[in-house]
Amino acid sequence: ACAYGGFNSIVFHKEGGSEIRDIEHNCNKSTFTWLKNSLMLFYIGNNNHTNGILKNRRTDEEGFQIRKAMKRLAQDMIDWIQDGVKLEAFGEILNLGYIYKIESGCGAVSAEFESAYRLALDAGALGVKPTGANGGFLLLACHEKDKPAVRQALCHLKEVEFGFEKEGTKIIYNG
Repeated sequence: ACAYGGFNSIVFHKEGGSEIRDIEHNCNKSTFTWLKNSLMLFYIGNNNHTNGILKNRRTDEEGFQIRKAMKRLAQDMIDWIQDGVKLEAFGEILNLGYIYKIESGCGAVSAEFESAYRLALDAGALGVKPTGANGGFLLLACHEKDKPAVRQALCHLKEVEFGFEKEGTKIIYNG
């Protein structure tokens, strides 16, 4: 969806193929503004142990149910951004995604990530999730007033500025 630009969901069809859905168009505008302003991204840089992450994936019934719950979280996120319910719900969704990932056996995160996860929550982050293989990045959401405390707690990590791009992928330099 990032190649398309905007804020989208990707629907994968059982019979094959996929569909990109624009969810920004139908979202609660104040909730979307809060989301854009609340996200922070930090680089942990420990993504060198990614081989075999899926080898540990649970294949039992409980593992299957956890992965179904993870899939439902994506719809919960869409519902949240469209309905504009309490802002803290976004953090809860991020945290549940992380917990489900660990419980499913797919969540290979490092001790560094787990430490940063705890520091961010203790400093006021509403929710935190790993991004990138082995949790090489930490994506979090927090209220504007809590950002300085979170930055201080994670001062040993590199903060990466980012934003949503409406126009999608484009070539900036072709030298």
